[in-house]
Amino acid sequence: MDYLPIFLDVRGRKVLIDGGGTIAARRADLALSAGARVAVFDPEPSEELQQLLEHERLDFYPRPPRRTDLEGCAMVYGTSEIEARDNSLFTWSRDAGVLCNIADVTEKCDFITPSIVDRSPIVVAVSSAGAAPLIARIIRARIEVALPAAFGKLAEFASAFRVRIASTIANARERRRFWERMIEGPAGDFFLSGDSDRAARQIESDLNAAKTDEDSPTG
Repeated sequence: MDYLPIFLDVRGRKVLIDGGGTIAARRADLALSAGARVAVFDPEPSEELQQLLEHERLDFYPRPPRRTDLEGCAMVYGTSEIEARDNSLFTWSRDAGVLCNIADVTEKCDFITPSIVDRSPIVVAVSSAGAAPLIARIIRARIEVALPAAFGKLAEFASAFRVRIASTIANARERRRFWERMIEGPAGDFFLSGDSDRAARQIESDLNAAKTDEDSPTG
């Protein structure tokens, strides 16, 4: 692997974006979706970016960033496509120990932004490490077709039973098998067909059966 695939928790943390164009707007929207506090710097914000400026977690500065603006940042994006600004931002990020991504300049990227399939809380990220972005986009499109939006809702629904399942089934292996049966079995089918009440009843029934097995002498 050329990059370590991770998902960063940026909720409530500062993300700096230098630039006012389409890429800046996309990065800002993505960071805001993940709960970050976003600081955008550019003298001439595009129409796309202007649509985000009223967001309560976005601060806009009609100027290029300064070294001191990186204080407290979790990461920075350079999207101005102005070499001098990119170079300064990258140098400052190095000095401050802040992760940096300069758009389309691989040697100045501590991380890359992958193609994303968002079925929150299920998120799939696809990357070619910059070698073949088109292939990554094609793969993402295929995953989008194969992964209906309902799977995200199923994950959210199933998470409501996490504590019950953990307290009912002590054995980790059996607990993992229970989750697999729940998602791929009748309960999952009921939920995906739109009958969440029946899915809940099925899970309760399966949990009762699992508890009986746990309590039995051979359980």
